[in-house]
Amino acid sequence: MYEDRTLTCKECGAEFAFTAAEQAFYAEKGFQNDPSRCPACRAARKQSRNDRPAREMFTVTCSGCGIETQVPFNPTAGRPVYCRDLKTAETLASAGVFFLPPRPQTRKHDRRQGNKGLVWNNV
Repeated sequence: MYEDRTLTCKECGAEFAFTAAEQAFYAEKGFQNDPSRCPACRAARKQSRNDRPAREMFTVTCSGCGIETQVPFNPTAGRPVYCRDLKTAETLASAGVFFLPPRPQTRKHDRRQGNKGLVWNNV
């Protein structure tokens, strides 16, 4: 059904093969246009899009343990900031810091068992 074709790269002008397997892949994915760049130029273009500037880090003092740490956001004055070690729920709980209140218990009635079907469940 598909035959290998030779295309010219619009970036570098080199000729490259557009194989039958690649054509079948393009058709399967619903791509309507043939590739306009050779594999090397496509890889270079993809790499250039993935190059991001280094993320700016801000030095802060941990509100839980007092050590100096860095975070990837500019902290708001008056709001607590925690170091990496205190971010886990267990460590925060042992330090006396709780973010989520415990879930309330509700009664669930199983109609098939009558009054014996009342059980306490966490929701």
